[in-house]
Amino acid sequence: MPTLHLLLFHALLTVSVLAQTYIGCYTGNSISPKLQGSTLYNSQSASSCSSSCKWNSMPYGLIYPQSVPTYAGCGCIDGCSIFGSGATASKVADSLCGTLCGDGEEGFLNINMSDSHSILTNKTGSYCGGTSSDGKTVYYAVYNTGVTPGTCGGKAQTTPDIPSFRTTSATSTSWGQVGGLTNVVEFKVNTNPSGAIEVYATVAGDGSVWTNIQSGTGFPQSWTFVGGVNQGFNSLGVVQNQNGRTQLFVVDNVGQAWTTMQSAIGSTKFAHWYTLPGTCMNIEPVYNADGTLGAICIGPGNWLYYSEQTAVNQNSWTSQIQLNTQYTVAGSSAAMIPSSLMACETGDGRWVAFGLTVNANQIIYAMQSSINANTVNSWKMVSFSGRGGFAKTSCFETDHGGIVLFGVDSSNNVWYSQQTAIGSDSWKSWAKLNLAASVISGDDASAAGGAALTAIDLSTQDAFLITFAESNTGVATPSVPNDLGGGPFSSVESTRTNDGTSYVFAANPNGGGISWTAIPGQCVDGAAVSASCYCGSNLCPSGNYCSGGSCVSSCSGSSVITMSCMCGTGVCDAGNYCSGGTCISSCSGSNTLAATCMCGTTLCPSGSFCSGTSCLSACSGSGILTQSCMCGSNTCMTGSTCSSGTCTPPCPNNPNSYASNTCICGSTSCPAGNVCRSGVCTQIPWDCKYLAALYTSISPYLDCCSNVNNPSFFTISCDANRRVTTFAIITNTQPSSTSTNPLIPQTLPDLSGLTALQSLLMSNNNIGGQFPTTWCSMKSLQSIDLNSNSLTGSVPSCINSLTALTYLHVGNNQKLSGFIPTALCSMPKLVYWNAIGTTLVQN
Repeated sequence: MPTLHLLLFHALLTVSVLAQTYIGCYTGNSISPKLQGSTLYNSQSASSCSSSCKWNSMPYGLIYPQSVPTYAGCGCIDGCSIFGSGATASKVADSLCGTLCGDGEEGFLNINMSDSHSILTNKTGSYCGGTSSDGKTVYYAVYNTGVTPGTCGGKAQTTPDIPSFRTTSATSTSWGQVGGLTNVVEFKVNTNPSGAIEVYATVAGDGSVWTNIQSGTGFPQSWTFVGGVNQGFNSLGVVQNQNGRTQLFVVDNVGQAWTTMQSAIGSTKFAHWYTLPGTCMNIEPVYNADGTLGAICIGPGNWLYYSEQTAVNQNSWTSQIQLNTQYTVAGSSAAMIPSSLMACETGDGRWVAFGLTVNANQIIYAMQSSINANTVNSWKMVSFSGRGGFAKTSCFETDHGGIVLFGVDSSNNVWYSQQTAIGSDSWKSWAKLNLAASVISGDDASAAGGAALTAIDLSTQDAFLITFAESNTGVATPSVPNDLGGGPFSSVESTRTNDGTSYVFAANPNGGGISWTAIPGQCVDGAAVSASCYCGSNLCPSGNYCSGGSCVSSCSGSSVITMSCMCGTGVCDAGNYCSGGTCISSCSGSNTLAATCMCGTTLCPSGSFCSGTSCLSACSGSGILTQSCMCGSNTCMTGSTCSSGTCTPPCPNNPNSYASNTCICGSTSCPAGNVCRSGVCTQIPWDCKYLAALYTSISPYLDCCSNVNNPSFFTISCDANRRVTTFAIITNTQPSSTSTNPLIPQTLPDLSGLTALQSLLMSNNNIGGQFPTTWCSMKSLQSIDLNSNSLTGSVPSCINSLTALTYLHVGNNQKLSGFIPTALCSMPKLVYWNAIGTTLVQN
């Protein structure tokens, strides 16, 4: 488990660097640089270097970055090599550079730093650099084999040009206070099973322990007193029992270890404090694979001691036992710095105790010999590869179960090494983080996210967060240091909540309280965001989605999408639709759909058709369609029929309209020109349409041959072929007045279209005008009654063409004059002729 170790260490001296590549060439034992005039070579021009410098008698080149901010890099000068952005892994050195160089080679370092200085150093730690009185920087120095290191040569900037230090990621974050507790000596944090963060702290003076538990998204202003003893507490350990309740461990000023258990998850109430057997200078809780907790400490003789719970979740403990002797170096005991004790668990269920030796500052460790054992293997040292000792350490467990170990060297550079395998005594080579820190603290990986390291920056005393991503094989790779600001701070801790948010807590120096800030974690790509998180470099709010590094909102509504949004688990681009969590494109074309698409606002499956904004299936069957469908390439509406790709539509739902084409009336086909009324196809006889054209009172949309006789106005009779054979206008009851029968014309109409008419009855209607000669073509006429009207003129001589005529009454038409046609005498069927009351005279 991670711990804090606060030790002093010195700062680097620094000078700024120009944002260009300079090559300095050195030969022999010359200690004065032979800079090639004002020549600038970029980092790709190695050939320029080799042609410009004399590479003999151990030459040296000094390289600056062409683009900043970046590492200029460290290099071993063994030829005309271009370092910086083009540096290879084999050429990159540590903070003192020369440790990776062989005999006869010198190393150099060039770093951009935030305090507007840079440092150039050889492997002995000497440095060069400074700022001239005009504000311009002397920016390089070199060292030559066989001469006294530290002789500096340089060239001043033409203008002050101060680039910033490390490549870091800055997170916009605000800091809040955890209540009003002051004079904090040490504090720890953890996330309980309910997802709330619990903060525990000891304060100066009586060393009492206090707690503050997260409420909502913040912390209460008041802390709750957990306990204290007369001797005061000077070491604090926090761990969770298997049941989720927190267990606290402290050591007082006389070496007595104490522990107490939380009464319930998330509660500020704790049980009585119990003393643990034995004497301790520092204490560190650990987990056993069987669920019990253990407590290791540095005890008498600077040896490692151990006690554990007698049962899971119980506040009773075994007697303290000595685990092993002191670590020895070259046969001599090497005491451990008590405050450096820390522990981490491995993925195989064992715990490992780490610490620093007093003199050499070597990292040593003892691993639990087997799961649940109260014994450990012998002390071992993590190889330093000749790099020197560390001033402080920390560790964390990765998601794959391996341990990553951290160390801060005497120059405050932060290094890390990882087990080569879970539970292994083999460690990978140390690698340096791009960070100079005074304090570090590791946070184990959990279900809420990967492991992380928090640190206090050496120069600014700001808080930094470095997260670690893991490969499928468990290799942990650090992120760019995330500068959280907020300083000055003196100590730092971190934890994560269930939504992946990292909470960083830092103690303010000089008796200050504890500050905190929240940094959203990384979003799960392709998933809904339940709490704010980073999608790539973009902060994605709750309720949105993270897809390929872009934060997109959730699709809404049923209309066409105007900008990309998240539909289900996929991004839906503009112009498409989101339906039921699936992104669907708009339908196009009139052919059968090959894939599901959106037709208007309707989801249209493959095999269907999109017609306008309606999704239609193919028509089936030969009956009346109960819903719209596609008949061949034609849209067939409800009530239509589909046959051989031809759609017969329903007749107009209007009894006063003729069908312009064959249509379906009810369940039958209705030819064009007919009327569909109440589901019955009515064929309007031509004669009826003819009469309707003459008389507005006769509807053109009714069959005048079927029950439409109006005895008040007219009488119509038809034959079997629906031809009008009788047309009788009812007698006006008031002949001397204006006609009240709307069918009574002022003059006799042209009825020649009624070619099947046999009886024409219009008597007693005061009709004027002459006898129409067009009637002479009505060969079927058998009876004409024009009695008692106001006819003028004479009876036309063509009357004899009505060969079927048997009855002709034109009497009582006083204005009818002229000669009686002699043709009447030759009409073979005429049996009745009446012209009484007229002025007709016989020829």
